[in-house]
Amino acid sequence: MENSDHAKLYDRWMDMWNGNVELAKSIVDKECVVHQAGSDGFRGPEGVMRMVQMGREPFSNIHFTLEVGPFVDGDMLSARWTSRAVYQGGIPGTKAPAGTEVEFGGIDIWRVKSGKIIEYWVSSDGLHLMAQLS
Repeated sequence: MENSDHAKLYDRWMDMWNGNVELAKSIVDKECVVHQAGSDGFRGPEGVMRMVQMGREPFSNIHFTLEVGPFVDGDMLSARWTSRAVYQGGIPGTKAPAGTEVEFGGIDIWRVKSGKIIEYWVSSDGLHLMAQLS
């Protein structure tokens, strides 16, 4: 896969996180494994769709923006993103009222096989997010 193909795939990934969740069916391999702290073992397109929906659920006006990358090395890709949103409530342990504006970021790392994401690692700044909501 060429670097430009990886970049196009990442554009579609960002579109998925920005609300077009069904894109997972065309960009995520059925054998994809997600490595995320606290995850319940998300796998394949359906698992990724569930992960995205859960990540978007407590927010309105949520938008993900590519900040750095993507960087490609063989079948691996990495990128840095930022998300801005309005908190709607529902995250246990938070005290911020609904309507609180938040911003947080993270880093994605993928392994790509046959033009689809076969393995995904994510590291997001949950501590920064929770500090805004406490």
